[in-house]
Amino acid sequence: MTMTPIDRPNIFDYATSELSQDAMICWLLRWADPRYRESSLALHATGRALLENIGRKCKTKVLPESIQSVKPVRGKQNMDIVCHLNGDDAATHTAILIEDKTGTGEHGNQLHRYRKLIGKELPEDRILPVYLKTGDQSRTSLRKIEDRGNAIVLRKDLLALLEGRKEARAVSDVLDDFVHSLRKRENRVQFWQTKSPDGGCHDCSRELAGDGGGWPAGSRGHGGQYPQVPHDSAGKHTVSDVSV
Repeated sequence: MTMTPIDRPNIFDYATSELSQDAMICWLLRWADPRYRESSLALHATGRALLENIGRKCKTKVLPESIQSVKPVRGKQNMDIVCHLNGDDAATHTAILIEDKTGTGEHGNQLHRYRKLIGKELPEDRILPVYLKTGDQSRTSLRKIEDRGNAIVLRKDLLALLEGRKEARAVSDVLDDFVHSLRKRENRVQFWQTKSPDGGCHDCSRELAGDGGGWPAGSRGHGGQYPQVPHDSAGKHTVSDVSV
């Protein structure tokens, strides 16, 4: 019998750090390597879909036409993730730089520094910088990051990509847990965007990113710490049970 999320513990209730998310993103990207296609077609297709989604987000740069290898590396020279495509082919070798964030924001213009480091190995047109954020951040700060030439991948993008991958989720509890953890966070944020701390309706959407990008200063959600919202087994919030 297949267990629903309420029947089993979710590893991402405990693996909450950015390092854990780094590992998850690396794991998904690694599945995009053609060598793993026969191991699980569903997970390979999911990894390729993530890779292609990142490619579409990088509007001024493109992925290699033919991808022969995908090798994500974590923590190289203090960079969160460097994903090497076709690393053995000098003519098409491309690097995706991912600054991976959960609750914190970019500081010190990190992606710019990473681009300079990888720029010693590759030409600029084969370096794709990506800011990936599953936490909450204002549209204003995200625009500033995007204006510096970085692609933006948000929680809503990952949910749109992964939530419908039923076959891949069926063969991987890790992937299924990751999707449910993102959905639970999204539901919580969407609920608190329309509920003020004193119980009235409150529209926070003017400045929040599409995935819920911050919380009004002075409210009990300030700092991204949203109160818990009850969820049913499908990860949907049960508003009638909420007391504010």
